[in-house]
Amino acid sequence: MEWNDISVFISSTFNDMHAERDYILKNVFPQLGEWCERRHIFLRDIDLRWGVTPQDSQTQNTIYKCLTAVDSCRPFFLCFLGQRRGWVPPLEKINQRTRDTFPEIVEMARTESRSATEYEIEHALLMPLAYFEKGALHRRAPVKNALFLRRRPDYLRALSPAQKRIFLDYHKDKCATPEAYAEYLRSCREANETTYRRIAEKNLVLDYDCRWDADIFSPELSTEDPEDDRAQGRLTDFTIRASDLPAALRAELLNLLKSEFPEEVPAGELWPLKAYLLAAYVQQFMPYADAGLEVRDRYARDAEQQRVFQSTCLRFWPTPAWEKPHCRRSLSGSGGTPFWLASSACPSCPAIFSLCGRAF
Repeated sequence: MEWNDISVFISSTFNDMHAERDYILKNVFPQLGEWCERRHIFLRDIDLRWGVTPQDSQTQNTIYKCLTAVDSCRPFFLCFLGQRRGWVPPLEKINQRTRDTFPEIVEMARTESRSATEYEIEHALLMPLAYFEKGALHRRAPVKNALFLRRRPDYLRALSPAQKRIFLDYHKDKCATPEAYAEYLRSCREANETTYRRIAEKNLVLDYDCRWDADIFSPELSTEDPEDDRAQGRLTDFTIRASDLPAALRAELLNLLKSEFPEEVPAGELWPLKAYLLAAYVQQFMPYADAGLEVRDRYARDAEQQRVFQSTCLRFWPTPAWEKPHCRRSLSGSGGTPFWLASSACPSCPAIFSLCGRAF
């Protein structure tokens, strides 16, 4: 029986949502593996923190990456909403490739400003953009399985001024004075509420609470300035209606998955997931070399995510064909592929290389 590759797009602003994104990659998706395996489902999370490259930013290709990633994950869409609207690209920051593929985006950008996250939400389920393919325009149906989580703002009281500029909207060109900043925040809040009202009409929205822990360091937000305190602290203790967020989110994601895959695969037809992964990825794997790679981000040495990878992925390794594989950490920068198989690393023991910062 064939396996189904299912992807869930994770939408949110970036800088203020690192904690939530890391948390669900470690505490939600890995725990869904057993349920998915019984239905021959290979579940992927699509987190564009590892998909949008510096080259995409330089070539104004970011919105194209966002929209095509949303399409690749239909009919599933998971979105976190905070108190930040995020980057609002002007039309000149949307390249010709994006305009040619999604021609309606030109008029959208001219008539009303939208953040990158708002484009994702619009394209996923509010008003999917027509796309040009094989000489004709086509339009996809809105996603059927969407889930939104909205962060309550109580944590803001614990933030320093520098941290509030990250978790609220800040634009150096529009916030030269306190009055201008206050007006800019007001306009962003109005845009957020408008988007939220349109979402809540037809989709499940869960409000969640969190706590700011000043003793946890956030390396993603660190700068070279020793006086800058923005990285000192991190959101934690995520709950929904006083319940643990991972348990509640897993239950909701399972409901969405069950609507598409209600039946289990008969026990005699089960094939080890790891064997499937090897077959599915073997064309993409290549020997890994330490030399010549640059650390693109601050996730490259996350030992905790390395532990998650080993505990959740390697239990499916097909034994006794091989001994337990040799695992080692590799540098980030390949754009989100979960791991590389270096078949030449050890003749008798295949090697798995996990891209740290990515929980499998």
